[in-house]
Amino acid sequence: MGKARTLYPLLVATAAGVVLSAEPASAAPPGEWSVAIERLFGLSRATDDIETRGSITYTSISLFAKVAGDVGYSVPRLAFDYLSSSGLTVGGALGYASISVEGGDVDAWLFAGRVGYFIRPSSSLGVWPRGGLTHLEQGNDTDATALTLEVPFEILMSRGMALTIMPHADIGIGGSVGPLDRTLTELGLQFGFGLFF
Repeated sequence: MGKARTLYPLLVATAAGVVLSAEPASAAPPGEWSVAIERLFGLSRATDDIETRGSITYTSISLFAKVAGDVGYSVPRLAFDYLSSSGLTVGGALGYASISVEGGDVDAWLFAGRVGYFIRPSSSLGVWPRGGLTHLEQGNDTDATALTLEVPFEILMSRGMALTIMPHADIGIGGSVGPLDRTLTELGLQFGFGLFF
């Protein structure tokens, strides 16, 4: 939890610095809609705290799916967002992963809703601070919910395409493993691709 508290002020300071330096002429979002593949690859550090079992912290690397570590909030996801002309945004994302465990495979589904504000300091860069809730379902008896804070940096290219570099903090607020309480928190840096139209 200490790392989440340290990362949050840095994300806020970065977003505030970009807002204050934005030029009015380039403030409009690059489109009215965004479709993106988020958290496609990157690095994250998660702490999984399960009642009576204690905490486990692990670092994971992902490339189209988790390569190391258990499934966390950084499941690759398909996202849709509406961007108003004022810069306010609302949207959500859906992710899926299959986990191999003793006795077979378990399906993991992720649902995320968020609101944000798109800032465009130049014609080739967008900064998009967002906040919302993310919920992860793993099989029939395991889940986790987090307050998600993320600041995607959108490198805008031609034809509405964008490369996304996104620091994020998914701060666990609840969950369960069978009858046991669970809190899953994850911090990381992820990459993805988006399309604005």
